[in-house]
Amino acid sequence: MGHGYAGRETTPAAEFTDTLVSDLAPELVPELAAAPPFPQLRSPESPTPAPAPAPALALALASAPVPAPAPAARAARRASRPVKTRPQRPAQPERAKSWSAGGSVYKYVAHAQMAMQCDQRKRHVENQHAWLCISPMTPQRRTQIVARLREKTDVNSVLALDVLALFEQQHVREKIEVLALEHRAQRRRRRCGAHGCGGAGSNAGSDTELAALRSCDLDALNARLWLDQAAARQPDQQKQFPRLTVRDCEAALAVEVRTSSGYNDFTHSSAQGSVLSRWDCLLLELRDLTLLRESDDRRRKNKYYEFIEAKMKRPLNSFMLYRSALMKAVAILKVCEPVTQACRALGQRYPQLCERELLAAMQAVARERSAGAEPGAAPTPALTPEASAVAGPDAQVLPRGVDAGIVAHVLDAHFYERDPVTGAVRLVDPRFLNQTAVAQVITHMWNTELEEYKRSFVEFSQIEKQHHHHVYPEYKYCPVKKSQLS
Repeated sequence: MGHGYAGRETTPAAEFTDTLVSDLAPELVPELAAAPPFPQLRSPESPTPAPAPAPALALALASAPVPAPAPAARAARRASRPVKTRPQRPAQPERAKSWSAGGSVYKYVAHAQMAMQCDQRKRHVENQHAWLCISPMTPQRRTQIVARLREKTDVNSVLALDVLALFEQQHVREKIEVLALEHRAQRRRRRCGAHGCGGAGSNAGSDTELAALRSCDLDALNARLWLDQAAARQPDQQKQFPRLTVRDCEAALAVEVRTSSGYNDFTHSSAQGSVLSRWDCLLLELRDLTLLRESDDRRRKNKYYEFIEAKMKRPLNSFMLYRSALMKAVAILKVCEPVTQACRALGQRYPQLCERELLAAMQAVARERSAGAEPGAAPTPALTPEASAVAGPDAQVLPRGVDAGIVAHVLDAHFYERDPVTGAVRLVDPRFLNQTAVAQVITHMWNTELEEYKRSFVEFSQIEKQHHHHVYPEYKYCPVKKSQLS
């Protein structure tokens, strides 16, 4: 406590008042000294309000002049401030004051770009799907996309070219089969404890699940994977799993698009022909690869995604259908990249063979290596028709003049790598360094699609809208103005 006037108990508030009165009204100092002490503030239990200060003191405080800054000093401060200039923006044409231009926003679920309406009736309808071709990746189109990315984004041109080169691949199914056969051989070597092999493909599933994949036993697979989504998912069923959603077509590549409002059924009971194919089962043998397995983010936020998926989403437009389909396709094409590189290396040794014949040679060697060749054994010689008959109907004969040892050497060089830390041999696990850059590349691919191919996605977006209305018959598009949110 400070020193107050005589006979008064001082508090910080009283000291501040004493100083203020001494500076502004010195003639009131004797009156303040003779005044009774200020009462303490009332407690919550005490309903009696504190008395007002003395009239003379209140009048002095109210009439005390407040010093104002000098005009000259204020002008000097303003003159010393740096002048801020804004760059002149180019004149923009006046936009129509429509509903969309007025700054409409939508009702989103928290932290998710999904519109919702609560308590909506939902019908149980299976999703529809279709295969749509995309434009070929010509040199002119590739140059145009890279130029736009360089102009509008900071995406590395080398990364963009690598992503665009993936869409120049062909024979996707055959390449997936080569990878699946080599992963089988790697699992067999690991069981035998050869060379301490590990890495990708080390946890591809139990022997029962792998046997079901090889025989395409969908009933057995449904116990492990949630194939029949018309029924409720069991705790042991995995929800996220890859499917081969890209394949060859007459133009270049075709991708699968699927409606998003209903449920999926990949068993034989599907009414939309969505049965899991042999190629899907081959791809499922590779789902331990980074680009094909369930993401760590989804695994960590499982409850969050369950909450999001329980809400009603808006129907996807043509661009979103294109983007979601190509994001799945580009992951599969990246997985096929080592096989494409192996084909190029083998083609330099056998230039008379086309890519399909080179893939047939690689399949024959990989099938033999996965069938029962002992680890470390000499490469299998060229298969004869007699050996092919013994091996089974899926076995293939090496083209004439192709050495199986050279093919095996090329497979080892492009499919395997050595762990820099442990030194163990592991399968190559392709991945993207920047997933956001991949999405930007796909966005500019949409802008350069030919109209005939883009029109097919626009037409399927109408199917998506009709299917969404059939699933949610009471859905209404209800944007909310910004003024109503504040």
